[in-house]
Amino acid sequence: MAASAASGVAFVAAVWLAPTPSALDFAPGEGFEGCWRDIVAGAAIALLSLVRSLAPHKVPWLSLVNVMLGVWLLFAQVVLGYRPWPGSTAAAGNTIVVGLIVIAKALFSTYVTCRRRARDDPSKDVS
Repeated sequence: MAASAASGVAFVAAVWLAPTPSALDFAPGEGFEGCWRDIVAGAAIALLSLVRSLAPHKVPWLSLVNVMLGVWLLFAQVVLGYRPWPGSTAAAGNTIVVGLIVIAKALFSTYVTCRRRARDDPSKDVS
């Protein structure tokens, strides 16, 4: 249940990320690239989080893919850069916060799943 809930929070954060570039008005000249970067990452994270929410104990490695996407959201700001513009600050901040949420929830989801699998594994019973 906890793994599903954590993946559900990551799903909501990703769904929030996808439409916000237009709402936060990315800087001119960068809007197209920054917009698509967040839309694609948001859609990928949402899809993976939805699968994890529906089948939390079957595919824990999907959460690790979400961790990598969350790290990308953090470092894309530095690697690809946002141009100085008032809207870019809000867009960069939003992307970083969503990246941190996705990383935290994906790691938690993976941790809970691995602990449950270890607890439920009958081969580890000492009789």
